[in-house]
Amino acid sequence: MTLCICVGGRECMTVLATGALILGLAAITACSSSRDATDEAVMRSAHVESAKLVIDGWWDVDYALNSCGDDKVCQTSRAVEIGGLHRELMTQFAAQATCSGIFAMIYEGPSHPSPDVDKAMARHDHWVLSISYQSNADKQYWSLSTPGSTNNILQGTADVEHMATQVCNIIKGRGAQLAS
Repeated sequence: MTLCICVGGRECMTVLATGALILGLAAITACSSSRDATDEAVMRSAHVESAKLVIDGWWDVDYALNSCGDDKVCQTSRAVEIGGLHRELMTQFAAQATCSGIFAMIYEGPSHPSPDVDKAMARHDHWVLSISYQSNADKQYWSLSTPGSTNNILQGTADVEHMATQVCNIIKGRGAQLAS
């Protein structure tokens, strides 16, 4: 059985997985033609009641491109790098048991509509992860805002694997309970 990880309208990345493993994975944005009916049913049931995490890819790309100025080669390189970081992060969300029950998706801006992202954003019941991407850095600065709030922001610096773990632990409430 395969699991597709899609980022907006871009090409899917296929990950081999067993049926048992898929049930424990974070549900991620739906792929269109590359999934069969069984995969779609499993994915739909996996994210019906899950916490929603929107990665603000639109902001991430804009932040990454700001360091390039008007250099088109740099801008192209940064866009490819941040796309790779997002794919690696989504793979970590899918692979880590800690992230089970979290529906992760990437917002790519208004020119790349996604029904799942649009629905989560309209309901204001999602967490938002933003990454302040620095090229060639081993660790990236990230910030996470809580559902319905732009003021309650948690943040950290980590490599992609630890970022996924930290974000999932926060969303699942596995750390300390923080006073507002």
